[in-house]
Amino acid sequence: MKLRGRDTLADKLEVIKLCGEAGVGVVLVPTVVPGVNDQNLGEIIELAAENIPVVRGVHFQPISYIGRYPFEPSGDQRITIPEVMSRIVKQTGEKIKIGDFRPSSIWDGLCSFHANYIQMPDGELIPTTRRSQHDSQGSCCGGPAQADSGGGPKQVRKFIASRWSASVPRNEPQKSCCCSQDGEKDSLDLFLERINNYSFCISGMAFQDAWNLELERVSNCSVHIVAPDGRFIPFCAYNLTNSKGVPLHRGR
Repeated sequence: MKLRGRDTLADKLEVIKLCGEAGVGVVLVPTVVPGVNDQNLGEIIELAAENIPVVRGVHFQPISYIGRYPFEPSGDQRITIPEVMSRIVKQTGEKIKIGDFRPSSIWDGLCSFHANYIQMPDGELIPTTRRSQHDSQGSCCGGPAQADSGGGPKQVRKFIASRWSASVPRNEPQKSCCCSQDGEKDSLDLFLERINNYSFCISGMAFQDAWNLELERVSNCSVHIVAPDGRFIPFCAYNLTNSKGVPLHRGR
């Protein structure tokens, strides 16, 4: 209510229901504000998990001060990516582990994090991004290539589409895996079905504003807006406003 001026939970749950009926996937994108909802991150993830496969993930966005904000925000008005991750771990009772999280591999590692999961029939979220002794080997059953979203913008778009688009149960048989044995086919088919229809992503991105802009992060940005004059402007820089709320790039 502090962010939107009224209680919108019932409306949002109705939207999730209607999206599910229409075959449209949903990603929850909460703005995280210290003292307002940073104590509810675990509850947000729990709500999202209860609505899988319609809800495909949660994307947390620490507040950035863009627009008509006349004063430089103090430190206690901000929340960092590490603080968001720590709160998630604590508020989920460590069901979500800090080792599940990975930075992006195509833009500055300080900008974002993500963790990918598969929800099993009992509701447990199995991480696919957690490091293990098998990570260096790699296989069709897991490993760095499947766990990370790296590999360039095209691969990232493909990754996001596969994780965040609507989930439709499939009836056709799945292809066999090179790692399986005959006795493992039933469990493998179940696992592949869960991958197709019950993938879930927890992620976050810290957008910059005029008071905390880091030129190194901006120079490493891989998300750009093409301005009318043909210039490529990093996404964070494109949305910058000065203390009077005047856009520095948008609309110019």
